[in-house]
Amino acid sequence: GVYKQRNSASKRDGCATFFRADKFEKVHSQSIEFDDLNTAEGKNMPDFKTHNVAQLTLLRPLAAKCASFCVGNAHLFWDPSYEELKSAQARCLCETARETLAQLDPAAPLLLAGDFNSVPTSEVYRFLTHDAHLNSAYVACGGYNNDNAPPQP
Repeated sequence: GVYKQRNSASKRDGCATFFRADKFEKVHSQSIEFDDLNTAEGKNMPDFKTHNVAQLTLLRPLAAKCASFCVGNAHLFWDPSYEELKSAQARCLCETARETLAQLDPAAPLLLAGDFNSVPTSEVYRFLTHDAHLNSAYVACGGYNNDNAPPQP
C-alpha cells in the first residue's frame, strides 16, 4: 500500500491506499501537501497550517488486457467556516490528478475517495460533482431520495 502522514509531528493520521499486490501493480504514486495553498490561493485563507494531505496512486491490474486506474485519496480541512480553503484543496487534488494522468496514462479513470469534511450542499461537493465532472457513488447507490438529491451533471 501507500501511506502519507499529515505533515505535522503531533498528528499521526493521514491518507492510506491499500491494494492487493498479487492483483495490482503500483505504477506511480505521489503525495500532495495542501499547506502550500494557504499562501498561493490568497484571499480568505487561514494564517495557520492545516496539515491536510492527499495522495494519488496509479494502479495497473496484473490480469492481462486490464486498464490502469488512478485512486485519489484526500483528507480535506474540517472547519465548515473555511469553505473556500476546502474548495481550493479539492481543486488542487483534481488539477494534480488531471496533470499526472495526462503525463502517465490519459485514458485512466480517476476514483476519488477520502474524508472531504463536506456535505452535499457545500461548495466542495458542487465543485467535485459539477466543475470536476465526477459522479457521486453515494447518490448512485441510493444515499439520497428524489426529494433531497443534489443535481448530477
